[in-house]
Amino acid sequence: MTTPKEYNKLIKTILIIGNTFAVDQIAKIINKYNDGNIEIKKIDYISQLQLFSADSLKGARLISCCSTYIVPPDILSALGFGAYNFHPGPPEYPGWAPFCFASYHGATSFGATAHLMTEKVDAGPIIGVESFAVTPATSAEELTFQTFNALLRLFESLAERLLQDPTPLPSLPVAWGPKRTTKKQFAQFCALPPDIKGEEMIRRVRAFGIGDGLCRPSLQWGGERYVLAEADGEEDNRQGEETITLHSIRFTKVKKS
Repeated sequence: MTTPKEYNKLIKTILIIGNTFAVDQIAKIINKYNDGNIEIKKIDYISQLQLFSADSLKGARLISCCSTYIVPPDILSALGFGAYNFHPGPPEYPGWAPFCFASYHGATSFGATAHLMTEKVDAGPIIGVESFAVTPATSAEELTFQTFNALLRLFESLAERLLQDPTPLPSLPVAWGPKRTTKKQFAQFCALPPDIKGEEMIRRVRAFGIGDGLCRPSLQWGGERYVLAEADGEEDNRQGEETITLHSIRFTKVKKS
């Protein structure tokens, strides 16, 4: 492990932010390499980072995993040992819900990417990639599961250096893809036109049906808005929900508030 001659102190704190389950799994891996001299702190909300003093941040390294938060530039610059993000997608798919867009485009390979965090999202130097093959039968839901496992494998391969080496991790000669997916694009794919062809509807529902926490496939029909029914459609009927079926796919009427 590199001995930091140009640093006046070693890493004192590892801050972890992101999806709760992902953070817990990352913490378990970190604990295998922690000799007890480094404090591990889980961050639930981005606002918590603003509570750390300048000295605390100077002795810290941030790990972000499956996070929907954008870390402010002032925090990134205050961190003494940098911030690294573990993105649930390959370099070809920077941005929002990459597994859904990959499923829609019929990607034959996918993976996870580790990179230095910069002010621009999913744009920093890439330090690691874990890839795997994707079959045509793989759904977006299955792809998320496979991607998370790849992400954990990638973190395991970098964990010791992230924990113990205060110098910046070396970047790979790998570039990010030119098109960054967004929440707005996700919502556009979820807005199904009433005259949509059956093949295209099935393709969109298969890719975006799991939702992104903000929206799911929906359509306007007869002046009413309908959203993709839950997997357990019988539950909708028991609750007396009004539904329609289009191209063999069920949608539930959205109640007006």
